[in-house]
Amino acid sequence: SVSGVVNKVANEDLGKDLATGGVSKAADTLTGSLFDASKDILSSLGPWGSMASAALSFTVGIFKGMEQQRIKEIEDRRDRDLEELAKKSEVELMRIEEGFDREIAMRKEKLSELDNQYNKEIEFLKQAQSKGQISGEEFQKRIEKLESEYKEKKQQESERITRAEDLKKLEGERARKLEVLEGDRIKAKAEVDKVNASNLYWGKSSDLAQAQKILNEILQRISKVKSARSLEEIKLARKGA
Repeated sequence: SVSGVVNKVANEDLGKDLATGGVSKAADTLTGSLFDASKDILSSLGPWGSMASAALSFTVGIFKGMEQQRIKEIEDRRDRDLEELAKKSEVELMRIEEGFDREIAMRKEKLSELDNQYNKEIEFLKQAQSKGQISGEEFQKRIEKLESEYKEKKQQESERITRAEDLKKLEGERARKLEVLEGDRIKAKAEVDKVNASNLYWGKSSDLAQAQKILNEILQRISKVKSARSLEEIKLARKGA
């Protein structure tokens, strides 16, 4: 009956969706209700109507099944990509840390060699003076020159070690943040793909716009982290500042 159709279409769910989800969500609910009402009307028309209703349900089921399969493939690909990301990120972080560790160790060894060389030259000058090979004035001049050169070289090497240690922290933090953001990107891209793979519905365009907006925000954060030149910049970029 007409009243039955109206009751089926203009129901509580429709009102709730209109109030909470807007026109698009309400339109999808209305479409579903109209579809159910149409099947009921067809079924009430006798055997042929029932067959038509069954055929309609079967066709819709095929499309929904195909949609579910497409979405499952997207989710499976997302999960594989996340697993691959975890493996690659672990290797990349190890490569970064080992590279800086080698450089730091090399520079510390060079600093130690510089200390040894300085001590040898000091001892040589002391012996030369004690044997009368150089005067006290010449000894003092050479000592001052040696100390000046030693302090300058030691400061340079110490600064290089500090820079390498700071860069190790910076690049390590960058790699860790990029791993998190890349995981977010993979998930957000999957959501965009899932909306695109869904069958047509009223709210599809708005859902797609929202999913794409989230993806774009993550891509912007990735770009900021890649170009960051300090730990603070990486921290701010990770938070979306």
